Amino acid sequence: FELLEQPDRAEVSYELSRDGFEMKESFYSTRARYYLMADLPERVIAEAQVAISINPDSAVSYMYIAQANEMLADFAEAIEFYEIASEVAERTNNAPLQVMTRMQLATLLQQMPALATEKPED
Repeated sequence: FELLEQPDRAEVSYELSRDGFEMKESFYSTRARYYLMADLPERVIAEAQVAISINPDSAVSYMYIAQANEMLADFAEAIEFYEIASEVAERTNNAPLQVMTRMQLATLLQQMPALATEKPED
């Protein structure tokens, strides 16, 4: 509803949805994922930060922040958050997410020379 510019309906829907999640962190990380798919990186970061404030071991939330920063072309922040996501995933024994974040980080690092030479669009 929010993306359809119906904020009142969106707020009611969010309240009902939040009550359905046993782990409140999952509610916010899920919203971050949907904002990521909707190409709204600032909202991804906001939702993922709430998830992390609830559960600092939310490796997936750190990964979403990294991806959002990549969308914003803030590559230094993206690298930092991919590294944090990988460390948290390792510490929490989440091997699949650790591999995923390392692969995304490696891909970003490989693209860095090309990204640095791209000319901004007018």
